[in-house]
Amino acid sequence: AETVRIWVEETEHLSGCSKVLDYGCGEGWAGITLNKAGCKDVTCVDVVESAIAIANALSTAYGTA
Repeated sequence: AETVRIWVEETEHLSGCSKVLDYGCGEGWAGITLNKAGCKDVTCVDVVESAIAIANALSTAYGTA
């Protein structure tokens, strides 16, 4: 929880940005959060296929796909 709080504080300036590339996105939480914060064009990339599958499922579930 502390890590998430720090991340949110450190990325507040990105709210409403036009483009984000999250390279090494893992399960996509950063991209989902930034999209929900108003970033319109969020691209998440990872080389781990299982992480990509989870990121796709989560982004669909949270309406950010």
